[in-house]
Amino acid sequence: ELNKPEVKKQTAAIKEHAIQSAKSLGVRDIQFYGHLCCRFDSIGTLEISKIIERHITALKPEILYTHHHSDVNNDHRMVFDAAMSAIRPVNGFPVKEILCFESPSSTDWIPPVAGRVFTPNVFVDVKDTFHKKIEALKCYQGEIRDYPHPRSPEALETMAKKWGTVSGMHMAEAFQLIRKVR
Repeated sequence: ELNKPEVKKQTAAIKEHAIQSAKSLGVRDIQFYGHLCCRFDSIGTLEISKIIERHITALKPEILYTHHHSDVNNDHRMVFDAAMSAIRPVNGFPVKEILCFESPSSTDWIPPVAGRVFTPNVFVDVKDTFHKKIEALKCYQGEIRDYPHPRSPEALETMAKKWGTVSGMHMAEAFQLIRKVR
């Protein structure tokens, strides 16, 4: 499937958008593994977990950010599951904190079933940096949508203000703490 001309063209565009978005945020290193969007179920959780493990071993991060476990996007759920497998708390493992983030139009579209709802309990003030998130989003021309879609700049601003009102800030990014080791 990767060899089809239309898939190659679409994959190349997504990669370019990701590179530009990362640059706008000051990210210096971004990795691609040749897997198609919305097709992670053809790969398997173990392979994804091994990729995550390699990066954790090399980078030794203390905080890991991952997708929420109940996104409607199957790839997001698989990344969460693979991350949980990769960061089992063994002696000497560097990851001390695991935070889930919401993905507009993936996390917020899950049916409100108990235990499957994004329930943030960590908030970060983004008033002075929110414009960078919008710059990064605008790099993804195929993902950005018109308001009131959740992936519109206006909707993201509304979300940041909402989480700000919940946490006593003007604008906040919300996370759900999964585990913290002191």
